[in-house]
Amino acid sequence: MKAAYPHIEVSEITDLAIITPILCKGRRLLVTPNCESALRHLHHKLTPRLLWIDAICINQKSTDEKNYQVQLMGEIYARAERVIIWLGLGVPDDEELFRKARRRGRVSHSRGQSDTSSASFIDSWIEEPKSETLDRISNNAWFTRVWTIQGMLLTTNPVFRIGHSECRSSSMYTYFLVKAGSEILGNSRFQMRVRTLEILQPEAAKSKALLSKVTQYGRTPETNSTELLSMILKIASLSEASSSRDKIYGILGLLQIFTEAPFPPVDYTRDDTQISRSRPAA
Repeated sequence: MKAAYPHIEVSEITDLAIITPILCKGRRLLVTPNCESALRHLHHKLTPRLLWIDAICINQKSTDEKNYQVQLMGEIYARAERVIIWLGLGVPDDEELFRKARRRGRVSHSRGQSDTSSASFIDSWIEEPKSETLDRISNNAWFTRVWTIQGMLLTTNPVFRIGHSECRSSSMYTYFLVKAGSEILGNSRFQMRVRTLEILQPEAAKSKALLSKVTQYGRTPETNSTELLSMILKIASLSEASSSRDKIYGILGLLQIFTEAPFPPVDYTRDDTQISRSRPAA
């Protein structure tokens, strides 16, 4: 935990019953096909690479380990040297869209956000054959999960990865926002989550800096906590988890980014009702 290390965020798997065996340092592990494909694509043959994948590094069958590790997820993300968001193998159209998003992201940052709102500029970005591709990517399960938000807020410009193609998150989200502005993106829930993330990301950076000062100088950060709480609850409402308990812990993990207020400890032996009745200490 003391050293920075690369971290891979593997997209959520809808069919957890499908598993495949792999060998890792002589040990037989059972993983999902999506996790296996991520390992194969992100493995470096010549350069050793330390990877963190939740499904492997956290023993999902051990309640004690989950209680301990889930509380550290924010620190794991914050200390990561790099975060790679794995969206799967994809198809050739996906990799082509990534290349276009990289180019358009660079153009957007050089021209300024105000230019991207004009209809002519949007039209020059969006090609109808690619609308279907972007809709497919935006409906990837990774974009629906509450736990994946921490990876976006706690790291500096993580990258999305499909197959062998990568795209910085800033470029990809710029591309998503332009498409949302053109009103041809069908996933309205996704649009709202992306726009809220766009607001929260700089706030997360400011909060981390303020909390650092609190630790160093003992000052209380002055932030609009009500507005931040409203945005966090909004993005949480647009996200999903495997259970109500998981969603509550995911929301608490987000709140810890913006405040040092103490929260109930993670305890997977408690049921959803017991957790929802818990209250942070004043």
